[in-house]
Amino acid sequence: MPFFGNIGIVVIVAAVVLGRAPVTGTFIETGLVPRLPTAVLCVGLVVLGTLNFFTDLILDMITRARQEIKRLLFLSISRTSE
Repeated sequence: MPFFGNIGIVVIVAAVVLGRAPVTGTFIETGLVPRLPTAVLCVGLVVLGTLNFFTDLILDMITRARQEIKRLLFLSISRTSE
């Protein structure tokens, strides 16, 4: 899980940092979003980070399932040379 999960978390944190002060603060004060490109960038980064995180979860589950199948196949082999 370290590769895609860490990338996803870093991207989401970057989106929150970019969007927190300039975009959200101005929207709360005035009700307008003057920095629309920054807002769109933040939404895109959150989507990208979430996609990375869930990709990591899926790949981790597939890896663990394959390891478990290999283990079960190994244990199912009987000893015939005794």
